[in-house]
Amino acid sequence: MDVKGRAFLRDGDAGVYALIVYPPKPRPTGLVYLSVAAVGDDSLTTAVRLKAARLAGGRKLEVPRPGQIGPVAFPKSGPLRVEATLAEPRRLALDVTAYEEGNADEAE
Repeated sequence: MDVKGRAFLRDGDAGVYALIVYPPKPRPTGLVYLSVAAVGDDSLTTAVRLKAARLAGGRKLEVPRPGQIGPVAFPKSGPLRVEATLAEPRRLALDVTAYEEGNADEAE
């Protein structure tokens, strides 16, 4: 799934990031998982441990394993907005991708 995702540090002391994920066309109608990974100087990604995640409206999201948020659905219009809190507060360059439920190998 080809999505554009952005991550912005919202609170460095608490390790809170704002994630904005733009859906592909056509927009998925089912559930998706977000994959959140730190990007190093060598451009390799490593899944980050997350303590919590929630939608912009406040609804809590599952964090089933390191670097994974969901399942969640894209809104009918506009991007998906999620607030993610790292297990350990750190300042990282994050990469955000999405994959449809049942296609976990797409996130690798």
